[in-house]
Amino acid sequence: MTDKILYFVRHGEAESNANHFFAGQADVPLTALGIEQAKATAPLLAHIPFDKVFCSDLQRAKSTAALALPDHKCEYTAEIREISVGELAFQKIDLCAAKYGEVFLNARKNVDYSAFGGESYEELMARAQGFLDRVAALEDTPVVGAFCHGGLIRAAAHCVLGKCAIGMPDNCAIAKFACKDGKWTLCKWNVTVEI
Repeated sequence: MTDKILYFVRHGEAESNANHFFAGQADVPLTALGIEQAKATAPLLAHIPFDKVFCSDLQRAKSTAALALPDHKCEYTAEIREISVGELAFQKIDLCAAKYGEVFLNARKNVDYSAFGGESYEELMARAQGFLDRVAALEDTPVVGAFCHGGLIRAAAHCVLGKCAIGMPDNCAIAKFACKDGKWTLCKWNVTVEI
């Protein structure tokens, strides 16, 4: 198992972020600001000699990767999608408490959307850990990128650090992870460009 550096990049601002509705694994585009954020992230990534780049197969991540790292081909995968929120997708967040009551409040508190046909946080963490294991096992790819989603990136941090009070990364934030002798560490968190 070779040592690895893994750079996670969260997608730029999406329509769901700007308009405060659930997206989860629904396919929503970037906003104009999200496009500018992705373009502004390009100089932060330009010097990194990526051997392989993964990308969520959702539009907001794919658009971010194309703008922030235009000269690299990506391997698209559902493995690093955002947590599924099931039937909550496209619903306004601030209206869901009145509509669903205690079931929704518990889902938000516990980050467990299984009552709505979505995923639990444990399922998201299992996907994140599976991806970390996959990257660690890659041959001849010491530097890897992954364009994906805030929830997945935070879950990866929790896999490495244990559940702790680490916040959601900002749009287009970069997180740097390193794997040495099969053990992952978090090196940098929430690196962004002011635009």
